[in-house]
Amino acid sequence: DDIPGFEKDFVPRAVWWGLEWTRWALADIWQLPALDDGGMPLPEATPREAWLRGYRVTDLFRSEVRKLPKNLRKRLKYYR
Repeated sequence: DDIPGFEKDFVPRAVWWGLEWTRWALADIWQLPALDDGGMPLPEATPREAWLRGYRVTDLFRSEVRKLPKNLRKRLKYYR
């Protein structure tokens, strides 16, 4: 069960970065309301923010969502 030198709770950066980007991108594409830390909706004028390890990555996430092909965005909207 235990592998020497392997941290049990270790999650590769690519996994948590990718999961957070996917969550943010789908919420943006599906136009879900922005939520606070407790899961409650924020007022409508509040922009959706993305933070990873203390760094604001909203602009990076937004630019990557814009790079998605139009047909992929349409398909993702369909599966909401």
